[in-house]
Amino acid sequence: MAIDMSSEDDTGQVYRYQRRRLLLWRGVALASLLVAGASVFVGVPRHVPADSIARFEIKGVIADRVRPQVEAIKRAEHDPHVRGLLLVIDSPGGGVTGGVALHDAVESFAAHKPVAVSMQGTAASAGYMIAVAAQRLFAYPSSITGSIGVIMIRPDASGLLGRIGLAADTITSGAMKDQSQPFVPLKPEARHVTGNCERSLRSVCYHGIQRSPPVS
Repeated sequence: MAIDMSSEDDTGQVYRYQRRRLLLWRGVALASLLVAGASVFVGVPRHVPADSIARFEIKGVIADRVRPQVEAIKRAEHDPHVRGLLLVIDSPGGGVTGGVALHDAVESFAAHKPVAVSMQGTAASAGYMIAVAAQRLFAYPSSITGSIGVIMIRPDASGLLGRIGLAADTITSGAMKDQSQPFVPLKPEARHVTGNCERSLRSVCYHGIQRSPPVS
């Protein structure tokens, strides 16, 4: 009686082939772990940032709360990879406090690195005050700029209230405490105090412009 041994041989070959594959994948996995461990202990080289020019935009009415913008300019000033600042201004102006804060931040930057300003449609009032802190100014022939000054508006609705039969009585601890309210007429002495306040704010703007370096 003859015995066919071909099936047993095939089974052995398949077993040996699967064993070799298993050993191969185990070797690949071990090599991967070794490479990963080496990279953890040796460290991967960090990407070195290239030198660049910072670009900031000032658009619309300038508010008094400009701390995020001021801090961003200061970070760029102290960043060794930032080599200069391009400031794009399209603003009719705004608050004196915000304008002065941004002017001082740009002025500080310009003391260490070059600053250029691109005036868009409008760079007036506080927008102009910020711009002159730079060394170079660029404007279109149609750009509107200048117009340094301070405006204070105090509505007076006392006449309207009188027409409809209403009146506002105020109890104050000082002669000027109610003069910011639109329901009472503005007293002559309050107008004088308001004028002094306007002139004081205007001098702050002029001082910032006068101490700025000459621009081209």
